[in-house]
Amino acid sequence: MRKVFLDCGAHNGCSVQMFCSAYPDYLDYEIYSFECDEGRFNQLVQKGSELALTNFYPSKKAVWTSDGKKVFDGWQLQNTYEEDDRRGIDSLDLSRFILDNFSKDDYIILKMDIEGAEYQVVNKMHHDGSLSYISKFYGELHGPKKGYSVKDNDILLQQVWKSGIKLLNWDALEGSFEEIEIVPIGTPGSYTNSSTPRVGHAYKKI
Repeated sequence: MRKVFLDCGAHNGCSVQMFCSAYPDYLDYEIYSFECDEGRFNQLVQKGSELALTNFYPSKKAVWTSDGKKVFDGWQLQNTYEEDDRRGIDSLDLSRFILDNFSKDDYIILKMDIEGAEYQVVNKMHHDGSLSYISKFYGELHGPKKGYSVKDNDILLQQVWKSGIKLLNWDALEGSFEEIEIVPIGTPGSYTNSSTPRVGHAYKKI
């Protein structure tokens, strides 16, 4: 069994830093970090060097539903309802990457903070079976602030649950780690905060 951390939307290496702090056995993991912004990618590479990671594989690609091109504005992909822009930065088909390189026997931790592209990516993972390879799933849902709806959030969460996992909140920029599940608004035992109108979901302590 391989241990794998898939860091999708790696930013400046803060997610790798938090992963290493949260998982004392981090050196046992293969770490694949994807960050398409050149400046942040260079910081990511530097962070991997500072942490002396032995199985660290940074990639300057945008996590998406296909290998190809996507327009990137410096912070997010444009046209996330479209499959392929045919220009811009290189994109990675995350589903295919998982299916081609890993097995269901591997312990795979997926972290996804990809600024609205998560809806298409998770949908494809649900339909092609690659979501069932994931052992633990951390991430953010961006909802209304990226043009998606509360219903879109609920559909994504249903797809995650059907694979037998939960979506756990991840905010490496805040630098804190606590396992809190992202759930639909109104879920029994859940709570909301000031960001709820922008992101369209609630939280539940585990």
